[in-house]
Amino acid sequence: MGVQVDEFARQLGLLSGNAARIFPFRPRARQGHQRDYYLSCLGARDENRSFPEIALRPQAGAWCDRFWRRQALTGKAVLTLAPGSGGKEKNWPVEQYRAVAEWWWRATGGAAVVLLGPVEEERGGLEVFSDCGIKARGLSLGQAAALLARSDVYLGNDSGITHLAAAVGARTVALFGPSDALQWAPLGRAVMVLSRNVACAPCAATVMKSCSHRDCLTAFSAADVIGEIEKLPEVATLTRGGSRDYSLL
Repeated sequence: MGVQVDEFARQLGLLSGNAARIFPFRPRARQGHQRDYYLSCLGARDENRSFPEIALRPQAGAWCDRFWRRQALTGKAVLTLAPGSGGKEKNWPVEQYRAVAEWWWRATGGAAVVLLGPVEEERGGLEVFSDCGIKARGLSLGQAAALLARSDVYLGNDSGITHLAAAVGARTVALFGPSDALQWAPLGRAVMVLSRNVACAPCAATVMKSCSHRDCLTAFSAADVIGEIEKLPEVATLTRGGSRDYSLL
């Protein structure tokens, strides 16, 4: 448990007759990626540093076919955005996501799909995408995985959906602010992590929830992120070329 409730560990030990082996959620000292820490708890090692891979089920692929046809996405370059996460303190400002969506449409003639989960629906504030993004809401995990796998590029925060995008092989661009990218970055064959080297990042969970400036995320402009996305080999073949206009970003 991320909150590391001692009572939970104590009760689990009692219920198991003290046979359960209980490990802290995080290592007591920084020691690389969290995946490696979990493997060490099991006495296992990943000698080949393999990436996680999630295979899609046929029904998820069939759903994605229907979604592509229904939204007239066939033959278009698709950028999928996930502007939310379980912790709002880890979220890049939604207006910046909109600017990236607008640039994508102008540069590629394609479309932006905005992936929304229950948390984003509850928090609201996503009206900024009303005229520049196709909303995908109420999806099962399998449907979300299929949508991500079919996208040309995915952009999101430090979130479970970003880890899912990496695991299905999507070209993933992950924005990290208060979280430690060395410990929590998504693992995949086509992942780019963007983070700002500000003095106070990464920070403790208790600090990030009360931060007043969020410089680690607000220091990113849409133009900064677009500049990095443009460098991706997949994107170079999609853009229409010509001069870049960041005047509205």
